[in-house]
Amino acid sequence: MVDLKIGKNAIEGDLTPLIENLTKLEVLELQENKFTSLPDSIEYLTRLRNLDLSNNRLTEVPFRRLKECSLSELNLSHNGIRGTLIESGVGELRSLQLLDIRSNRISILSEGSVSMPALKNLLASNNELSSFPAMDDWAELLTFIVEHNRMEELPKGLTSLPKLRVLDLTANNFSSFDPTLGTMDSLEVLKLDGNPFREKNLLGMSLVDLKRTLKGRLAPPAIILTDSTIDAPSAEDEEGEEVKEEVIELRPGGVLDLSKREMDSIPRDLLECITPAPLSVEAHHNLLLAIPQSIEMFTASLTTVNLSHNKLSGDSYLPKKISLRWLTTLSIANNSITSIKPLLDNLDAPRLEQLDLATNKIKDITGLRPTFPQLTRFYARDNMIEEIPVETVDGMKVLDLAGNSIAALPPKLGLVTTLRELRVEGNCFRVPRWQVLEKGTESVLLVSVCHYSWILEYTN
Repeated sequence: MVDLKIGKNAIEGDLTPLIENLTKLEVLELQENKFTSLPDSIEYLTRLRNLDLSNNRLTEVPFRRLKECSLSELNLSHNGIRGTLIESGVGELRSLQLLDIRSNRISILSEGSVSMPALKNLLASNNELSSFPAMDDWAELLTFIVEHNRMEELPKGLTSLPKLRVLDLTANNFSSFDPTLGTMDSLEVLKLDGNPFREKNLLGMSLVDLKRTLKGRLAPPAIILTDSTIDAPSAEDEEGEEVKEEVIELRPGGVLDLSKREMDSIPRDLLECITPAPLSVEAHHNLLLAIPQSIEMFTASLTTVNLSHNKLSGDSYLPKKISLRWLTTLSIANNSITSIKPLLDNLDAPRLEQLDLATNKIKDITGLRPTFPQLTRFYARDNMIEEIPVETVDGMKVLDLAGNSIAALPPKLGLVTTLRELRVEGNCFRVPRWQVLEKGTESVLLVSVCHYSWILEYTN
């Protein structure tokens, strides 16, 4: 047997391990069933070229086994895959040309580096992707579509790919333009709508003009801290040895990168010599116990602050008032915060548009929109939130409350006409059912509207 096509049946459970006996199989179509897992024995299908598992109920995929196949096309779209897609140790998927992972809950493509030298099309829309491995050797890539994810910066090596024609970054978390986009001579289609870009005037440019503008920005980064280790004399320690002071560079786009430095504070004297003022501060993966007051010195320029993966905890992470008048994006995800009250009381950020509080211990989000009237994108998945106060979310466009403790959706939520993306899966309510949740935002809101209409009719 070379081709096996059993899609659109009602097959449930695990794919049988006996599939290993079909050693000459080249095409296996299992789409639109209810498969929940693949057997390890699939690695014996060494001739398998095309595998379609779309619209099933998979939560993980054994890539260590699949890499033994000769896959050129792999379709995993519309499943329940979450977290990391490709486990560590896979190394290379040498023959894969098409990878379709649309409409899952994948946050990381690969735990380690993975080589895909033949990949031409990567379709990853409607996930939770925030990072990709280095793509330097994905030399055949033509199409990279990651709309509706959580990307904040381009994967390493993407802009150096010689054949990339289509790049769709719609509805992500990009706030600045990477100047190296201007060097992509092969790029024919670039989609950037739905991102919180600071320079909105660039969005109206043609692709040719945008690439020309960005390419003109490419220049050696400015040294912004202390003396140069090249031009200035070095200090000497007590034994007369030269001691070279660290040089911090401002990344393209005005980004001050202080991430992964094991810092428990950001002292003011560290920032006083910085010029020009940064537009963005990246201080994630550190040991910060509080939002540093020192960044207030950039209140006239700062639009993005990322303090995710630190040690912020409880309700003591912002004890004093801080004014960041131009701030549009704030991420304090992956901490141990229990309350948003310090933000409501002490953060002066009238232009805040996007707030990421995912993976904390927050129970109540009442008061967000009244305090931050421009807030339209709110991410708070994997917390302990118990209810959705409609007045707090009214006016938002993106609302991610998946994986909380919400017992019921308020009927009036269906009247929030601004919502374009609503994620509430993984909560404890029974209505709407998961089948409705899978149909997307419109279906969920429709159920809420119908419920609200019934309540009005009943009470009248």
